Amino acid sequence: MATDPLLLSVLVFILTALGCVTLYQTILGRPELEERLSIPDTEPGARSGRARIPRLVRWQVQRLRETQATIGPEQKLPETLTQAGFRGIESVARFQLVRFAAMGAGAVLGGVLCAATAKPWLLGSASGFLLGYAVPTVVVARMARARQRRMIHELPDVLALIVVSLEAGISVGEVLRLVGRETLRQGQVLGRELTVTSAQLAAGVSFEDALRDFGTRTGVEEIRSLAALLIQSEKIGARLAPALRAAADLLNSRRRMAAEEAARKTSIKMLFPLVFFILPAMLLVILGPAVIQIMEVFQKQ
Repeated sequence: MATDPLLLSVLVFILTALGCVTLYQTILGRPELEERLSIPDTEPGARSGRARIPRLVRWQVQRLRETQATIGPEQKLPETLTQAGFRGIESVARFQLVRFAAMGAGAVLGGVLCAATAKPWLLGSASGFLLGYAVPTVVVARMARARQRRMIHELPDVLALIVVSLEAGISVGEVLRLVGRETLRQGQVLGRELTVTSAQLAAGVSFEDALRDFGTRTGVEEIRSLAALLIQSEKIGARLAPALRAAADLLNSRRRMAAEEAARKTSIKMLFPLVFFILPAMLLVILGPAVIQIMEVFQKQ
């Protein structure tokens, strides 16, 4: 009985993957003695907290901490992950491990598919390798842009709520905590960022550093300019509520101008489908019977 080459290739891939998993569990899956000795029995929370982190991720985190000064072209990766909602060096380690796994899986799958279709397997492996490297980066970048668009959409309402709270006589730290808690309960992205900023202020971080980190963490230009305005108002001793109200009015006007610009662009965007799809169909419906009658007249003559 002849064996299907595609089925044989898939079976070889599954066996190879199982072998890699078994090798990983054999080498890195055993609890090490120094880890057992470093966690006292009187701290069950520390043991359970460390148990939640895979050993491979811990190894990658340690490697990143040792080489974080010489990352080079990967220096922008933590900022992009933070803007996408993934914080900490552990997220960088997880992302790099996922990308490495995607590169390996893409290379193997590309080689298997090309070998099954009688094409050069080296070209398929190279293509799968490049796709495995590029796809996670593109996905994270798209997640960051989508999150930034959500924050821009939520910013005017959150800013109006902050202005009302400040005019009621509540301090800045308490306003950020209350607004962050309420917006976080409603599922808004800015609620999480405001909660982090209020926690930084409560931990003793200066107002300027907390707001600068807020702007850098979000990556939104409007929030950065708003943070700069608040820092400048705090330095010169001006009231924050009028400055925030002026910023809210400016954001609302920008929002209205962007909506008007999008409405003006609609007519231009509709021109191409109108010319290439709708107009030919209308001409066919209107002139089709007349053209048929003219052709019949000429055929009779």
